Amino acid sequence: MAKNIFISVNFNRYIIFFITFTSLSSFADDKQLWLSANNKVWQSEDKASQVTLYKEMRISKDVSDVTGFFLGPILRHKLNDYLKIGGAYKFINIRGNDGHHNNLNRWEIEFTPNFFVDNDNLYKLSLRNRLELITQSGASDKKRLRQRLMLTKKFTNNRYLKSMFVSHELINVIKYDNTQLEQYRFVPLGLKFKLTEDYNLNVFYMLKRSNKEDKNYNHILGLNLSF
Repeated sequence: MAKNIFISVNFNRYIIFFITFTSLSSFADDKQLWLSANNKVWQSEDKASQVTLYKEMRISKDVSDVTGFFLGPILRHKLNDYLKIGGAYKFINIRGNDGHHNNLNRWEIEFTPNFFVDNDNLYKLSLRNRLELITQSGASDKKRLRQRLMLTKKFTNNRYLKSMFVSHELINVIKYDNTQLEQYRFVPLGLKFKLTEDYNLNVFYMLKRSNKEDKNYNHILGLNLSF
């Protein structure tokens, strides 16, 4: 009884904390909602490899203002307990700075080392390194390096809340002689829920900035469903 009360109070504390963070974005002019889904279409018998179909829609200001759409397959493989690799292709329709929507093709390859930082295997640190090639008809190809550091806290005594996470990501454009920071993303709080045996939901609040000179942040609420 006392244990259940403790879990309930602990769970409610995270929910209140998350709502507080997301409510702060209501004061910002540039609010966005990112809705995405990962549909598992194949998995190896040992569960080390899987292919998913990724879909994402980005909405700004109101539900009628769609700023971006992403669609494509993702292949990921777990080499061992400390390293994952993967690749993906995504077709993207995104609104540019001029207000017009452009069709892009994005090819991705990544590797993610990770390890637990405690003896109970509750806190995991991971560093995703992703190389991207972005092509567009009538424009030069763009190469990007994305590095995302994430700390995840796993919960073992909660029926629905499986983990919480924070992350920090730098996105750099690779040029011939140097790299240039294009985007900065910080997630102060994310939550992973297990809805059913087959459905998981990630909810996160993100601060996004275009580059180091830009002082204005986008406030983003993200929802990702995986099944």
